[in-house]
Amino acid sequence: MIIIGEKINGTRKAVARAIRERDAAFIHDLAKSQADAGSAFLDVNAGTAPEREPEDMAWLVTTIQESCNTPLCLDSANPAALKAGLELVKHPPLINSVSGERPRIEGVLPLALQYRTSLILLALDDETGIPDTSDGRMRIVDRRGASFARIASFMSSVILALSVMRGLQSEEGANRFAPSACLGRRARRRL
Repeated sequence: MIIIGEKINGTRKAVARAIRERDAAFIHDLAKSQADAGSAFLDVNAGTAPEREPEDMAWLVTTIQESCNTPLCLDSANPAALKAGLELVKHPPLINSVSGERPRIEGVLPLALQYRTSLILLALDDETGIPDTSDGRMRIVDRRGASFARIASFMSSVILALSVMRGLQSEEGANRFAPSACLGRRARRRL
């Protein structure tokens, strides 16, 4: 299991204020506390307006790396913000995330290829949204397989994030154990 600390998120009021006011001490404390608690990665989400997000992402990446050496998980739907962060990271990052949605594939996959990053893969797409079953999620991966396969040889890991809130039921009604659903199609079939 990979633990990702998710406290550095600009949608949280205190973090948004720290980003706006460039309060490095606040961000340092958040980063250190998550790293000390055992996070393997620190999620970095500026959560700001698209026109400010690249600058805010760059500031966050620089500020976090001043306080700890934990690898980062760059979290944005904005390719320009992701690129700003990718240009500054000191350790191989994760990108959070890519889905089967056409704009995400076109905006994020080229960055993953260019910077040779790992990705969090969300099994949702333009056609079906987030399926209720692990089998439905795997169909999206199959449908978008050519796009995802383009980066597979460059990635150290692909994480298939599943929504626990939506349930982990197969179409046959059998409960799925979350880690087996995260392993991917071949491994899941063996379980």
